[in-house]
Amino acid sequence: CEVTVFFKDDKFVTVSRQQRLFRPTDISGELFEKTRSLFRLIYDGRPIRALGIGFSALTPKEGCAFTLFDDPANLGRKFAIDAAADSVRSRFGGESLLPASALISPTFEHLKRFEPNEGHIRTVCPF
Repeated sequence: CEVTVFFKDDKFVTVSRQQRLFRPTDISGELFEKTRSLFRLIYDGRPIRALGIGFSALTPKEGCAFTLFDDPANLGRKFAIDAAADSVRSRFGGESLLPASALISPTFEHLKRFEPNEGHIRTVCPF
């Protein structure tokens, strides 16, 4: 799997970086960390007009192999966390499970006014 991050600044200058992962993964935390590290590598504080993230050279899950350095128990736990999060989001909607940092983001300002009642479940994801 390769991760690509690009942005276009206010003068329409495009900057991008691409990096191959050490091993194929569909663990959201690993993809997020690689994406964030690439963004921090290229972003210098300029105003952003457009931001893009791409994943290429994808591998089917059946074709993935562990390395000698992978802890199968830890990877199994990460797979289970992602599966549980996907299940909650598919049942209750995309905003039903969010990182706690999203609650202070202006993007999710509408959630601060939301008061759950008996029919609503509100969960915050720790990662």
